[in-house]
Amino acid sequence: MGLTGTAGVQGLKGDVGDPGLVSLTAGAGILGGTILGNGGTIAVNTGIAAGQIPVIDTTGRLPASIIPDISSKVVFIKDIKGNGVNGGSCDSAKGWEQIRDLNSISGDTTFATLSANQITLAAGTYIIDANAPAYLDGFHKAALVNTATSEFVLFGSNARSHNVAGGMDPSILMGQVTITVPTTFVIKHRCSLTTVNIGFGVAMSFGVEELYTQMKITKIK
Repeated sequence: MGLTGTAGVQGLKGDVGDPGLVSLTAGAGILGGTILGNGGTIAVNTGIAAGQIPVIDTTGRLPASIIPDISSKVVFIKDIKGNGVNGGSCDSAKGWEQIRDLNSISGDTTFATLSANQITLAAGTYIIDANAPAYLDGFHKAALVNTATSEFVLFGSNARSHNVAGGMDPSILMGQVTITVPTTFVIKHRCSLTTVNIGFGVAMSFGVEELYTQMKITKIK
């Protein structure tokens, strides 16, 4: 067996080098600068302006100014007539060429206008809720129609008002509509039986306004 020699004396350790420097380039939310390689703090650009990082406050909330506006933008459009005034005639021979009266607008009118039974909406995405009553008209159905293209955008539910027993069951429209340019709409209504004067609703004569077609339009984008 060969012999193993004695280990040599260990050399001295070298001196500790100076800490390196790291240069930071400013980016979104970061402030440019130089920090020590073995320690230091990266400076963060906080605030509510573009490129800044928002900070939660002591109540656990973000600054109100950066929270999106989620308040509803809603407009109401209706056919309101005076006490004792009926809703109008429904003529089965006219098919879809019957436009419902709309004469009242309220709520947020920044994106909608009403003129001569026509609703014009600004570009955007909308939720439509509407209903249109009929009386003694048999089967009936309403629809939301683009006046420029004659496109049927939304159809109302199938409805029936018995030609003898009556009942003012409405055709109900519900749906989402997206338009890229200002667009004008009307509500058209078709019935299977002709009923003069009261076909689109009969007055209650309770000493208050008579309300027939109604629309609720909510702007979501």
